[in-house]
Amino acid sequence: MELSTVCHGHFAGKNRAYLLLTLIAAGLLGNYFKFPIFLNIDFLFGSIFALLALQFCGLRLGITAAAIIASYTYTLWNHPYTIIILTAEVLIVGLLMERRKIGMVLADTLYWLFIGMPLVYLFYHVVMLVPASSTHIVMIKQAMNGIANALIARLLFTAYLLRTRQSLISFREIIYNLLAFFVLFPALILLGINSRSDFNNTDQRIRSSLQEDITRDEQRLQTWIRNRKSAIINLAAMASTRPPQQMQPYLELARQSDLNFIRIGLQDQTATTTAYTPLVDELGKRTIGTNYADRPFIPTLRQTLKPMLSEVSQSRIGLPKPRVLLLAPVVNHGTYAGFVAGILSLDQLRDHLDKSTAQNAKLYTLIDKNNNVIMSNRPDQQVMTPFTRLAGKLTRVDAQISQWIPQLPPNTPISERWQKSYYVMEAEVGDLAEWKLILEQPIAPFQNALYKEFTGSLTVLFAILLGSLALAELLSRRANIALEQLLTITKDLPARMASTAPDISWPESRITETNQLIANFQVTSDSLASQYREVQQSNEQLEFRVQERTAAVDEINAALLAELRERKLIELALGKSEKRFRRMIESSPNLVMMHCAGKFTYLNPKAMATFGANTSDQLLDTPVMERVHPDYRALERERIKAITELGSQASTFEEQLLRLDNSAFYASVTAMPFEMDGDSAVLIIAVDISTRKQVEKALLELNDTLEQQVASRTKELEATNKDLASFSYSISHELRAPIARLEGFSRILTECVATAETANLQHYAERIGFSSRRLMTVVDSLLLMNRIPRLQLQRESVDLSALSREICQELQEDCTSQHFLVEIVPNLLVQGDRTMLQVCMQNLLGNAFKYSMKVTDPAIIVGVTGQDHRPVYFVRDNGAGFDMAFVSKLFQPFSRLHNDHEFEGTGIGLATAQKIIEKHSGQIWADARPGSGATFFFTLG
Repeated sequence: MELSTVCHGHFAGKNRAYLLLTLIAAGLLGNYFKFPIFLNIDFLFGSIFALLALQFCGLRLGITAAAIIASYTYTLWNHPYTIIILTAEVLIVGLLMERRKIGMVLADTLYWLFIGMPLVYLFYHVVMLVPASSTHIVMIKQAMNGIANALIARLLFTAYLLRTRQSLISFREIIYNLLAFFVLFPALILLGINSRSDFNNTDQRIRSSLQEDITRDEQRLQTWIRNRKSAIINLAAMASTRPPQQMQPYLELARQSDLNFIRIGLQDQTATTTAYTPLVDELGKRTIGTNYADRPFIPTLRQTLKPMLSEVSQSRIGLPKPRVLLLAPVVNHGTYAGFVAGILSLDQLRDHLDKSTAQNAKLYTLIDKNNNVIMSNRPDQQVMTPFTRLAGKLTRVDAQISQWIPQLPPNTPISERWQKSYYVMEAEVGDLAEWKLILEQPIAPFQNALYKEFTGSLTVLFAILLGSLALAELLSRRANIALEQLLTITKDLPARMASTAPDISWPESRITETNQLIANFQVTSDSLASQYREVQQSNEQLEFRVQERTAAVDEINAALLAELRERKLIELALGKSEKRFRRMIESSPNLVMMHCAGKFTYLNPKAMATFGANTSDQLLDTPVMERVHPDYRALERERIKAITELGSQASTFEEQLLRLDNSAFYASVTAMPFEMDGDSAVLIIAVDISTRKQVEKALLELNDTLEQQVASRTKELEATNKDLASFSYSISHELRAPIARLEGFSRILTECVATAETANLQHYAERIGFSSRRLMTVVDSLLLMNRIPRLQLQRESVDLSALSREICQELQEDCTSQHFLVEIVPNLLVQGDRTMLQVCMQNLLGNAFKYSMKVTDPAIIVGVTGQDHRPVYFVRDNGAGFDMAFVSKLFQPFSRLHNDHEFEGTGIGLATAQKIIEKHSGQIWADARPGSGATFFFTLG
């Protein structure tokens, strides 16, 4: 049945428009009232009505309806790719049904297996970068959704046909669709219910686990602080009745009895230290007499007269490190008289929180009342910096739990946003809520487990669906075999009954109704055979009487036949020759045509088939030029004129001819002149060479492509040769200077040995050492730069301050003629590869020393600053500087800078530094001006 038969037969004009609009509206509602499983894994029903539009209104209107109905998925999922997939579904299914006569459900299954699922993988995983696990779920879900919708649409259309009797439908297809329906839909319903239940259980398990963990950790923190607080409170009570000299041994005893105290001190009303343990800090300085009057916690102590926890701050005694204090006021007769401060070691708390949060990869952060980080296992948080998250949105889930969702690119699916989110809980720590514990649970581990389980269930269900479709196909065919055989046998039953000995092998069936139908046909055929035998006997008697009466007529005609025998034999011979010639022409595989006076007079069957004619009337007596391509008509007229008027002989040429549908094909044509009824005519024998032309065209295109590829590869090789030449020049330029110095120093050293100038010997020995180390730095940079892409980072904690200090001391020793003021910010702790970072800092600091030699008071600073809450490290000098117009060349490997002859280097060191920073997922950039120094900034991932 043609796809548009029902619509054209029953619906026309306004009725068809109303039907199409109704189906589109129903399809949009079907997508709106979706059946959610969890997150954005939804079953949609819009394509049911798109496929109904395909069946009722034909392919063109069906595709239009599908595109409009599928457009609602952009609102659901914020991307346009599902529109393409669902519209293509209706297009391919319609073409398979119309041209290949394939059933709708089977056509839809073939579409999803070979086109739809690969398109989902392409758009979701390759274009939208959705994780493979999520992509697999979407692939299987959309395929099952599409096949189920096709099954529903076909069953609805079947019910309409059976009710209205507008058209016929196969009994086998009805069996096939019903079998698939009763297997698929109960499984889909159970899967949807179980999946939603699993998701809700997982979500509740995440929240319960987070609540239990934060309650446990809060109690542990409170207990730990309470145990330390009792000792500090006792010391403060003793200090209210004893002088500081008597408090010193008690302070020491308290610190020794509890390893969680780093230091303990007693301060008077002016916040000056009067007793302290230890009495000498790590730097050898006395701790008594240090004043803390500027600390922000002192006004709170004076006002509340209660123990409290301090904010995180930089230690003023010993090494400058972040510290937190446990404070208790000293109260004398109700008056504030100072305080006791215990500097806390948080190692025990950190170990507990690390072990507590190791399961399910939880994140913890402890902050003070100023929102500054005290400690955290989040890699993006640093101590003594404000606690901040990257761009995102924090929403309340329930009374205690919030959900933080990071800001993601547009068109990111809901499932991926949920996967990258965190459930967050907070708990206050301390009697005055001085601290806050933030516990965050990443969703990713739970979603991965949930997706793995759901993917397995969905895959099994999809396999069951395919198996049920294959089984339904097999059973429907087996159930219909007897009916199909009966249809074939009874197609020409009367003619077979008329034969002398009809040989009919009747099929057998195990289905009662089918078997009874076959028996009825067998009885009918036996009755017909009996009647045909009676008629045949009557005909034989009539033929015998006719033969007797015609015998006399035969004798009368014998003489006449003898007289005309010779003439008849001649005519018969001519007739056989003509038949033999006509049979040869009509069975020829070539196109044979004749035309006279510019019109066709004869075409053999091959010619009519090639031109697309069903009967000879479509081409006979029609102008020949209508079948010649316009580009060849002028030339064709000259050829016909040369053959018919000028008497030219046969000629062979190539030209384009037109079929009746105006599609063109190439032909090799041979034209020969001859006379027909006294008129000049042309006999044409042609061969279709379109396939050969296509092959020739493809070969030419392939040749052009190969030539372009060869040219492109040649350019690449030329560019590579230029780069290699530049690289060779750069290496020789970079190594030439230290080698030349070594040769000069060696010569001078020889002269000094000869003249016994011991003072110069030491100086030039140092210069040789400097040039050797410079040469080794260049070689190390070259070797490392070549290996960086293949090296694996060995991440560890690296003290960038200590590393820079060692390099600067070595460079200062090499530059004895000039003293450099070097300032290095302490405790620049980073995570990275120590060897790579050492080479990077050697190159940056080596350039800083090199281009600051000519300055009167050279100064170099190694420090850190902040940018978007991410540490940015820098190396700054007050040397020659450079023009920022050259900054684009600055980090190009082996490029040379020419800035008033200030830069003699090749850029190998800077190129090495850039590749090391990029290997650490960081960035490097510069800021400089000629004569005002240069600053190199870099970050580390």
